[in-house]
Amino acid sequence: MTNVDRVTEIVRRLGDFDFDGVAEMLSPAFVQEYPYLPMPASPSRIEGAAAFLEFCRAGMTSFAPYAFRIDAIYETTDPQLIIAEYSSHTHLLDTNAPYSNRYVGMFRFGSDDKLVLWREYLNPQIIADAFGA
Repeated sequence: MTNVDRVTEIVRRLGDFDFDGVAEMLSPAFVQEYPYLPMPASPSRIEGAAAFLEFCRAGMTSFAPYAFRIDAIYETTDPQLIIAEYSSHTHLLDTNAPYSNRYVGMFRFGSDDKLVLWREYLNPQIIADAFGA
C-alpha cells in the first residue's frame, strides 16, 4: 500500500465513522493540527491517536456519515508527505441541515507507514452555519 492509498483509506474510514479502522493507521505519536479552528472552542492541536478519535467521535457523530470524496491528491518530493483536497457531503442529524465542506490536508507518515501528522484546513463558517450559529 502506498502513502496515497493510505490517505485515501484514512479519509474513507473517518468519513464512514470507522474510528477503530482509523486508529489502526495512526502512529502512537500522532498529531492533528487545525490552523483554522473547526469551532471556536476546538483545540488547534490534538496530540495522540486516542485524543484525536475522541474529538472526532464527539464532533462528527452529530452528522450522518460524511461521505468524503477525494478531489485531488498531490505527491511531493518527500515521499512521506502527501497533500490531498477532499470534500464532505452530509447533513446534521437533529435538523437535517445540509453540511458540505472542502478541506486541504497535509498527511505525514512515519517510517512504520503510520500517519504521524494530519494538518487540516477547512472552512469553519460552514460548520457554524450547519449549527445555526
